[in-house]
Amino acid sequence: RFSLVLDRRAWRWAPGMVFRISVPERNIFNAVLRVGKVTEAGGGNGRINVEAGLDVYGLPAASFILAQPQEWIPPSRAAIIADKAVVREANYAELVRALDPANLNIIASTAGFIGTVVGKPSALSQGYDLRVTPNGASSPNTGSGTFAPYVVSVDPISVTMEPVTFTFDEASDIGLIEVGMAVQFGDEIGRLDDIDETFGTVTVARGCYDSIPSSHPADTTFFFVTDEVGSDRREYAAGESLNVQVLPFTSTSKLTPALAPVIPLAISGRQGRPYPPARVMVNGQHFSSAGPQLGDIVITWAHRNRLVQQDQLISHDEASVSPEAGTTYTVRVYNGATLVRTVTTISGTTWTYTSPMRVADGVVEQVTFEIESVRDDLISFSKYRFNVVYAA
Repeated sequence: RFSLVLDRRAWRWAPGMVFRISVPERNIFNAVLRVGKVTEAGGGNGRINVEAGLDVYGLPAASFILAQPQEWIPPSRAAIIADKAVVREANYAELVRALDPANLNIIASTAGFIGTVVGKPSALSQGYDLRVTPNGASSPNTGSGTFAPYVVSVDPISVTMEPVTFTFDEASDIGLIEVGMAVQFGDEIGRLDDIDETFGTVTVARGCYDSIPSSHPADTTFFFVTDEVGSDRREYAAGESLNVQVLPFTSTSKLTPALAPVIPLAISGRQGRPYPPARVMVNGQHFSSAGPQLGDIVITWAHRNRLVQQDQLISHDEASVSPEAGTTYTVRVYNGATLVRTVTTISGTTWTYTSPMRVADGVVEQVTFEIESVRDDLISFSKYRFNVVYAA
């Protein structure tokens, strides 16, 4: 709709007549208008008011405005590879949450189950399917999972940081994260103790369940897990080898197996293995950062118990719980790459490497220790390996 003020040259215009108009400063060129109403302006100035409308029926379409660049690009609905994913066996705590006690108690200690933790690869990704092919099988098993929220750390994280507070610069579904959640980062599992979205920091307790503290590089993904563990809900036997593919999907497409990476997984019966010891100290110092030592080396630790702990996230630096029945500890001593001593069936929480042992083993400057739990001939899923240097 146009309102025009014209001089007396428009005195013969009447409703229904057509005319052309161009207004370059408004990007209007050769627009065809049809007169709707003509009135005298009054006041003796001789002006004529004309109301006109675009004549969209009488002439071919005209160009009224320059083409504008598109500012909004619709997001892609194509399914893409999940580049942030952990494919592993489910631990005992995850079975506690997934099964009732009756079914949990009949699972063999050597059985294993898949437990995947996957971050959302795109904003429109809705979930993922699993394609699990045992070696030698002619057809795959299938499963599914939902995405876990995550953050990505800025700096490296050392073994000694207990608990660790770090800065993150990337996050997904951060609004779903709650204090107390389990945290998967690398092979380690922790407990979320604090998150500050304003300053972009997270505090995580270390070495929960059957994991132990370990080092992690910068740009490590920290997944926050409750019920977001994917599975094909099938029981496998220790020793089986699987090929696993994660297939994210959107509302319109799913990643094809031909494009998805194949991730190998060896089943070890993780859920039935005893938990490793925790709170490992060397002469009262953290096992990974003990300084040069003189004389005897006293190694201490705390008991852990998967049956007592259930799904409780007890961190590495907390005190002992009552040990699982039949659990003992094994300590191995290495001089360089050579195994020089093995001590088994330790039932307590301390063992001493004496100076006479050092002499007998030919250790001079540095000794390496391994510590693991054993129950019913099953070895803990994680074990410690650390060096201790002697003072000159």
